[in-house]
Amino acid sequence: DLVNLIYSFPVPVISAVNGPALGSGVAIACASDIRIASTKASFILPEVNIGVMGGSAHVARFLPQGRARWMMYTGEPVSCEEAYRFGMVDKVVEPADLMAEARELALKIASKYPPAIRLAKAGLNGSEWLDLQAGYAYECELTVELRRDPGSAEVSRAFLEARTKR
Repeated sequence: DLVNLIYSFPVPVISAVNGPALGSGVAIACASDIRIASTKASFILPEVNIGVMGGSAHVARFLPQGRARWMMYTGEPVSCEEAYRFGMVDKVVEPADLMAEARELALKIASKYPPAIRLAKAGLNGSEWLDLQAGYAYECELTVELRRDPGSAEVSRAFLEARTKR
């Protein structure tokens, strides 16, 4: 489904939320790697009001259990400010600045070495449910994989050269 496709997409996905996100919209935002919200954004899981279920798995990754349960059981909205406080939203901006902020971040990420970005996402997603030691071991495997990439050495060299010029 779309939510899992976004979560497992090989490159980072940025959600820009400018108004109420309801149900699947909340799940899509929470499945994204980075969430930027305007001051007009809110997050609502109204499923309990209409007799369906959804959104809890990805929402529970960001909200404390009590707050996630409140949201799921009541269908009441979470404001952008509260979502930011809990880490469900990474940045809050004025509505007029939302898309420019999302584009600027997308360009910044896109300017990085693509294999490193892909493996960084794989590492974050792959270690999310592992214990600390297993997660670190997985990250080490990805590091070895990246270092075998011929372009990786050049990226490292360019970084170090730029650093010594400062």
